[in-house]
Amino acid sequence: MLHRRPYLHGILSTEGSDPKLSGPFANQKEMNLAILEKLGESESEAFMNLLRSVVNKTLKRHRTVFAHGDLQPRNIMVERLGTRNGKPNFKITLVDWETSGWYPEFWDFCNAAIACQFKPDWLELTLDILDQYPVEFMMMQVVYSSIFAHLCQSN
Repeated sequence: MLHRRPYLHGILSTEGSDPKLSGPFANQKEMNLAILEKLGESESEAFMNLLRSVVNKTLKRHRTVFAHGDLQPRNIMVERLGTRNGKPNFKITLVDWETSGWYPEFWDFCNAAIACQFKPDWLELTLDILDQYPVEFMMMQVVYSSIFAHLCQSN
């Protein structure tokens, strides 16, 4: 994580920023251990055995890149500046960088696709704009579903 900060992202955030679950993490393997630890709070041991195998086979060997962390339409400002050579000219500004940091390369694609799965126009743009990580997307969908289902049951 940039400046060795803990992850602020919803699936890894904890009360008091417990470093075991929120980092910072030295590598993707450490992050996977935290994801599995978080999942273990609510899932059966049998399901966790499956998840350990699947997470460790899918979420590995990715480059670490600086990512926005929360790419959604509400965080992208588009201003039309006029035209240049007969084509529209735009200024695009990304806002809300509070969850930005050093993440595995699939992070922005997966989070954008999961967060906006019910916004078809945005989802189409996501597929055009960002590199796609379909296997990682499916794995992160399982992670999100499990963690947020547990949170909803707790409230």
